Amino acid sequence: MVPLTAVLACAEAHAQSPSSWTTTFNTETRYFTFKSSNSSPANSTLSGGNGTQVYVPFALQSAGRPADDVGLEFLLRSAYVYSRQTTTAATGTFSGTTDTTLSSTMSYYGWNGIQPFVSLNVSIPTGTSNASGNQQNAKSDSDIVRLPAFGEGWNLGPTIGANIPIDAMLMASVAVGYTNRGQFAREADAAGATNRLDPGDVTTFTGTLSWRGERLSLKGSVAYSLESVTTLDRTDFYKSGNRIILTGAAGYAWDANWSSRVQVNFSHFDKNKVLLPGATDIAVETFNSNSNVINIAFDTIYSVGAFSIGPTAGYVHRDRNGYDPTTFQFLPAKTSWSAGVAGAYTVTPTSRIAFSAARIWVNEAASPDKIADGVLVPSSAIPAAITDAWQATISGTIRF
Repeated sequence: MVPLTAVLACAEAHAQSPSSWTTTFNTETRYFTFKSSNSSPANSTLSGGNGTQVYVPFALQSAGRPADDVGLEFLLRSAYVYSRQTTTAATGTFSGTTDTTLSSTMSYYGWNGIQPFVSLNVSIPTGTSNASGNQQNAKSDSDIVRLPAFGEGWNLGPTIGANIPIDAMLMASVAVGYTNRGQFAREADAAGATNRLDPGDVTTFTGTLSWRGERLSLKGSVAYSLESVTTLDRTDFYKSGNRIILTGAAGYAWDANWSSRVQVNFSHFDKNKVLLPGATDIAVETFNSNSNVINIAFDTIYSVGAFSIGPTAGYVHRDRNGYDPTTFQFLPAKTSWSAGVAGAYTVTPTSRIAFSAARIWVNEAASPDKIADGVLVPSSAIPAAITDAWQATISGTIRF
């Protein structure tokens, strides 16, 4: 998909003078713990479970202007993750690095009314795609934990686009990106055989419109993606439906100390192509196995001097059980709420520490038995569950 850093196209580099470079290092530690209980005690086959995840991402970014009309940006991102999940059936633990992303963006500012840019993202498989043994059971719901999967193959993603300043307050951006997703060995199946998965490549078209006034700022974007066929051991496996993602955000400065922000995301997938029972080729599924998901995040921040703090809230709703083609897992319908607090302290003009903590409540709907290769998998259904979770994060940024 088109990376947000490419769509923004080196705004920081644009503001710098030629030969001026800024390097920023950021890291955080995110601790997440949850406990689930079966909302139907009569069903004792799966009575719930619990889990913990420690996620430590880091990023190193360098941006500058090697010439009057050229901006460059380079970014390195990776992470360490510890993940543990326990159910009545099994316990799984994983510890290791994730995949590493290298990206670069070049922008040109020499034309009036348009600022074209090109970018290239490379994902290096430094993580683990075929977790072995009980490591497989450490994967959790991607709607709940920060990192549900621990790696895949090589990904190569070029993007081309342009920022279009309409006036001093209004900016439009358009971009098209292509992601070539390399094959990789995924976890062994029930018979113990390792499968070679070749995910479909993704083409994404993105449009963004941003407006910034004296107190109010608004931003809206739409992304439309098409994906090619995913193969398993060189045989057509499925083709994910076209997807659309809508994002809207607003911020308002009430006065010199108080400000509020809200962001809303909505995603929709069309029907997939799958291998129907008795068929030899994949075809459009009878019912849409994908979900519509809405995600709302809100905060209000009070700032005084170098310190800021304020309440946060979040809401996520997945309208029905669906398949996540990014993490290759089935996700149950659910509704979740979160409430917490976030703050930051500017230590020096070039360094900052931030923190947050939140309580999360999740109601998950029951999911039916799964179908694998056109065959119903007995006892694969998951009963409705209630999940209580806590999340705490501390991060640091230094610029030099």
